Amino acid sequence: MGRNYVAYLTYLGASAMFWQISYWLLCYRVPATRCRSGEWNCRILTLVFAVSAVTSSFICGMFYSPWVFTDSGGPTTVMEETIIIIAFGYFVFDFIWCLQNVKSQGYIMIFHHSLSLLMLGSVIAVGLSGTEVNAVIFGTEITNPFLQMRWFMKESKLQYPNFSQINEIVFVLTFFIFRILIGSYFLYTEFSNPRPLLWFKLGGFLIYTVSWVFMIQIFSYSYYQLRKRSKMKHRNVLNGSNSYVQNGANYSNVSNNAGCEHVKKTE
Repeated sequence: MGRNYVAYLTYLGASAMFWQISYWLLCYRVPATRCRSGEWNCRILTLVFAVSAVTSSFICGMFYSPWVFTDSGGPTTVMEETIIIIAFGYFVFDFIWCLQNVKSQGYIMIFHHSLSLLMLGSVIAVGLSGTEVNAVIFGTEITNPFLQMRWFMKESKLQYPNFSQINEIVFVLTFFIFRILIGSYFLYTEFSNPRPLLWFKLGGFLIYTVSWVFMIQIFSYSYYQLRKRSKMKHRNVLNGSNSYVQNGANYSNVSNNAGCEHVKKTE
């Protein structure tokens, strides 16, 4: 029996409309968010999608799908199709957002979303390889909550240095473990398995390549932040010193007397 493409197009369109309407409600109807920027509301939906996608794809992959490292390339299950349809709708919404804000999002993100839509649509079109695409959804979205948390804290100007550093470390480690280490092994098993179509193998390779581009950007940003914090810490130590140099003269603080600070100039 052939696939009912009209029904699938309806599902995909409904999914895209769901995310777009949700964004519209956040921007114009929800009192707590309608005063926020468009990017703020977009990232709320990104966080919602990431948490729901990670949870559902993990449950599906662990309990309701073949093992991705040994049995990839088979027919897509109903649960896998449901997750992929929801993900497709979200990426349509976010792709449009990226096109409207290309200067802030960058062309690599546009390429990433285009590739994601192409591979998600291919699974729906042929009804195969839902297992590995579902696993890719899990592996690529598991780092997203940490990324969004970092942005929201920065945008809200929340000062929790220790929590921010822990979140940063967890984000970098999670990205490296899932996208690079496990991603490398997954790509090896995908190409070693004769069952998946070459199209999906090439798509997996391109997504893996994009992950390396993101990884390099993350390492560069993290290195810059570490240097920045180190310089600020060093500057604070110098500013907190009991002596400082001004106009060629050395000044030293002495003990308080009767509640007043006295400064003694030493030639």
